[in-house]
Amino acid sequence: MAQRFDLATLKLSGEVLPIASPVPISGNLGFGAFSASLDGTLVFRREPTRNRELVWVDRTGKRLSAATKPLQTYDSPIALSPDQKHVAYSIASGDRLAELWVHDLSRDVASRFTFAAGIARDPLWSADGSVLYYGFMMAGGVTFEIHRKALSGSGQDERLIQSGVNGNRTSVSRDGQYLLFNQTGSKTDADIWVLPLTGERKPVPYLQTPFGEGDAVFAPVAAPTRWVAYTSSESGRAEVYLQQFPASGAKYQVSTSGGAGPVWRADGRELYYVENGTVYAVPITLGSAIDIGTPTMLARNPNLLTFAAAADGQRFLAPLPAGGTDAAQPITAVLDWAAGVKH
Repeated sequence: MAQRFDLATLKLSGEVLPIASPVPISGNLGFGAFSASLDGTLVFRREPTRNRELVWVDRTGKRLSAATKPLQTYDSPIALSPDQKHVAYSIASGDRLAELWVHDLSRDVASRFTFAAGIARDPLWSADGSVLYYGFMMAGGVTFEIHRKALSGSGQDERLIQSGVNGNRTSVSRDGQYLLFNQTGSKTDADIWVLPLTGERKPVPYLQTPFGEGDAVFAPVAAPTRWVAYTSSESGRAEVYLQQFPASGAKYQVSTSGGAGPVWRADGRELYYVENGTVYAVPITLGSAIDIGTPTMLARNPNLLTFAAAADGQRFLAPLPAGGTDAAQPITAVLDWAAGVKH
């Protein structure tokens, strides 16, 4: 929308006029997908379709098969169970409302998993596949909590911690002893915190610096040394790093030209990440010594922003536009947009 503004009186006047529609808005930040320059040029992106389906793609990005029917997924990562028989995802059901669902891939049956009014998102499986961890914001709230609940439905939905604005769980250690989660600091950027899941359960920072850190995931290996892959902006752009747990200060850079959202292969011998709609794979050997290979470009798809990896790393499950429409949403430029508006 546009409205006249008087620079002398600093007041708005006249009608509010429509310029372009539909234009998406960031739910967290409130920014619209548009920009206007002083010379009368306007650029904007139209709202993409929210109808998506979970699709298996191979390592080149080629569609293999749809795992679900078209649905309206919430802007949240999906989670493939360790046995690859179930996938958990969040579905928007109204304005600032979303529930978690669990889809049985072998039976092609989806069951609702959460029922409280609010936003349930960011599902995460325990190593044995018996428990789901997830983020929850109650209806009308502004901050997230981290909850967990047994897949069987038995027992209570347990609130673990208040994780704050933009706080979300990212990983659970293989032995179920520690939970990693993001939290934005009052004097720092996004930080990575650890919540012990036994004892007093007192959260402590894992990485807390002036830079932004997040996407932390434990390596899925039963080694004497725990390793964590994470994203940091310390170089001036997002890159993927490896560091021991607890943090030792010694870190290894995995990505070479930007990257985010690290995902491990089930055996911990390969790490995947995304950069500009492209999935990269990096061979890794973890042990008393660490060996990191060269990133290799795999699947390229502008809509492939979040995904889950099959146990063998030969295919990926991702929410993609329904019907195979994988083209990037174009940006439209309008020159002298005011000339076409009736004043």
